[in-house]
Amino acid sequence: MAGETANTTTLRPNDSVRVEMTEYDTETGQEVRKITSLNFGTASLEKRSTPMAVKMNVIGVKKITNIKLCIIESSEIVSGTGTKNSDGSSENGNFGIEHSSSLLTKTSLTSFFSGSNQTGSPSSENNVYIDNSSNTESEYVYFNAKMPNSVSRGYVIYKWIFDFS
Repeated sequence: MAGETANTTTLRPNDSVRVEMTEYDTETGQEVRKITSLNFGTASLEKRSTPMAVKMNVIGVKKITNIKLCIIESSEIVSGTGTKNSDGSSENGNFGIEHSSSLLTKTSLTSFFSGSNQTGSPSSENNVYIDNSSNTESEYVYFNAKMPNSVSRGYVIYKWIFDFS
């Protein structure tokens, strides 16, 4: 059975199942807050925002597997270039994504979303595969963004895709 979430909505098999995203301070390792959306702050034109670290936890299930993350919509073009990595990310692009089993201080990211997955399909080649850190948690996931165009308020909508039991 597949359970899927966007950053503000959740498909739930029942009311006791929910997805929590937690932001972490990469310098102290401390939990900053529970979040429902990401805020990259102010990013100057053509500059990358400071990476932020997030972990997903699914409450009310025994196990999650096959974790994938995708961008389903954005105010900017989502196109990665260069060699594709084994997790589905690319070596260059506008929206950075990396993942790690341990919390690391990141000043920049070297992996990026390859493109968007507008339908949220679990089989899209633009999904990025994320490993588990426990039965119900993802690894730490790092995000950043670069605004290649002048926009007054940009946005990006991510979607978590995973199987659960």
